[in-house]
Amino acid sequence: MRQFNEILEELEENNKAIFTELQDRLITLSALLKTLKESVSKEKILWQEELKETIDLEHKLSHNKRHKSYHLSEDALKLEMEKEIAMNLYKQKIMEAESMCNVELFKIKTSIETLIPLQLLINDWNIKNSEVENPNNCKTD
Repeated sequence: MRQFNEILEELEENNKAIFTELQDRLITLSALLKTLKESVSKEKILWQEELKETIDLEHKLSHNKRHKSYHLSEDALKLEMEKEIAMNLYKQKIMEAESMCNVELFKIKTSIETLIPLQLLINDWNIKNSEVENPNNCKTD
């Protein structure tokens, strides 16, 4: 019977140790959970404030845009549109001029390539003519 009592006491001591460890772990986890809840609450508040600031900023920008457009007179809007149209036409004319320049440059390059053989032929004729006119100036190889 003594052995049985000793085993029971030993089990009770082990259970107390395990129970104490579990209690400590629960306390630690409870503290951690509390800290996490506080962090989540703070982040939620910060997120809500940021969202509110963003909405306010968008509202202000939208209001300013509407306010600005209401205050512009029709003449000012018409003038702004005419400036934009003129600018676009100017850009288009410059692009057309550049395109025409590129076409002319291509034609010139093509003409040069065509004229090179003729230039060589003329040079040959000039050399032969000068040899015929001045036979004393002939070169000998």
